[in-house]
Amino acid sequence: MEFFKGLMEETGLSEEETEKMRVLIDRKDFLGIEELVEEHNIRDDLKELILDLPKLFGSTDVIDRVEKYPINERSIKALNNLRSIINILDDYGLSKYVSVDLGMVQSLNYYSGTIFRGFTYGVGFPILSGGRYDRLVEKFGKSSPATGFSMGINMVMMALDRQKIEFEKPRIDTLVYCMEEGRKTAFQICETLRKQGLVVEMDINGGDFDTARNYAALKDIGGILKVLDDENIEVHNLEKGEVSKVTISELLKA
Repeated sequence: MEFFKGLMEETGLSEEETEKMRVLIDRKDFLGIEELVEEHNIRDDLKELILDLPKLFGSTDVIDRVEKYPINERSIKALNNLRSIINILDDYGLSKYVSVDLGMVQSLNYYSGTIFRGFTYGVGFPILSGGRYDRLVEKFGKSSPATGFSMGINMVMMALDRQKIEFEKPRIDTLVYCMEEGRKTAFQICETLRKQGLVVEMDINGGDFDTARNYAALKDIGGILKVLDDENIEVHNLEKGEVSKVTISELLKA
């Protein structure tokens, strides 16, 4: 982002025009970029670089290509920072998975440094995106460097499906079922069992017990704990087909 901001400083474009240019470049709208550039008195070498921006992606060679232009200190510093990041990735053995795109420019007010998007086979959209946003924390009263990303879970699941990648799903030990009046007790049971290391799911569908039982069978859940009242619970062992009644205190001690 700093590289792009440095270029825009040199053009003298207004904040509104800079944002318009950002959108055009990010979309790789060659015609729109050319029209906007021609509307302003921008020096020829800078004009050439801006028109070239949407095509500056690929290997790290694109950084070398840009350095031939007379860019300002802000843009030079951004390129040096990007090169340092790539060198670190190379040390980790990850640079082979990285493509540089100097025409990828997102929100100017949010991101303060390098930004990135993650792609995989079988999906034509990013499965994650993020970057450096140092100024975000300042809005909450403290200056602090920050980097983060968000992941599109639906896109990840789509990619796993299209690439036919299977993964082991964690088995749920038990399902806790209750009516509305037993909800508080059910919450307490779930919390206690989870602290004991069990994988526990609470029924939130609000349906009858048969619905919960069918759900548990579908999800291959080992059993159901049916809350009867504040003291008693019914244990349904779905694997053995057994039903027993115990007090909650007895269950939690076991």
